[in-house]
Amino acid sequence: MAPRSWGHEVVVLSREEQWGRYRNQPFWRHFCGMGRRCEEPALYWCCYHYITGRGGRISEARLYACTRHAQAFAKRYGLARLAVVS
Repeated sequence: MAPRSWGHEVVVLSREEQWGRYRNQPFWRHFCGMGRRCEEPALYWCCYHYITGRGGRISEARLYACTRHAQAFAKRYGLARLAVVS
């Protein structure tokens, strides 16, 4: 059976992607979307491709992830170790 998803990668978010500004105050733009109740700031994208429906279209999933969830994603799919973002 063919794999259901492929092209797994973890990408570090740039400073512009991590931070936003509201009324001249910095704030975290995105939070982790991988854990059920994880409210940590997102520092990574976890990306992969998959086939949708019977039509066979290829889609891409991009999920925001904190360091802990990005490391778990990398370990699960056998990716290289992550660079720690400070």
